[in-house]
Amino acid sequence: MKFLFIGVLTLCFATTSLAQDGNYVPAGADIKSAVVNKLPKPGYPSSLATVDSKPKGSTTLRVYVNKEGKLDKTKVTKSSGSDALDKAAVTFAEKSFKFSPYIVNSKPVAWFFDYAVDFTPATPAPSRR
Repeated sequence: MKFLFIGVLTLCFATTSLAQDGNYVPAGADIKSAVVNKLPKPGYPSSLATVDSKPKGSTTLRVYVNKEGKLDKTKVTKSSGSDALDKAAVTFAEKSFKFSPYIVNSKPVAWFFDYAVDFTPATPAPSRR
C-alpha cells in the first residue's frame, strides 16, 4: 500500500528486508517509477562538442539521497571510458536532481539508486548545397 502526501512517498514495508549500502536503503520500484524514471536527462556536454574525436558512452552513477531528501553523494559505478563524460554525469546529477524525503514505516530514510547517463554527440545536419 502506498500514499503520496505533498511530495513525500510513504511505503509500508520493513527496511530489514532490503539490501543496504551502508546506512542507505535501495529505492523501491514505486519510487523508481514515480521519481527516478522522471529525472531529467543531460544533453551532450558543450565542453566536448567542439572536440574532433567526440567521446560517447554510458556512465552509471550510484546516487545517494539523505533523510532530508537532499543529494548526499554521487559515485561512478560504471565508467563510460571517458573521464570527461563521467565528470559531466556527476556534475549534472549534483546540479539537477531534486528529491523529497523517502518515508519507510513513518520515518525518513537515506536511500540510493543507480542511474545510467548515455552520452551521444549530436550528428550534424547534412549541409544543403
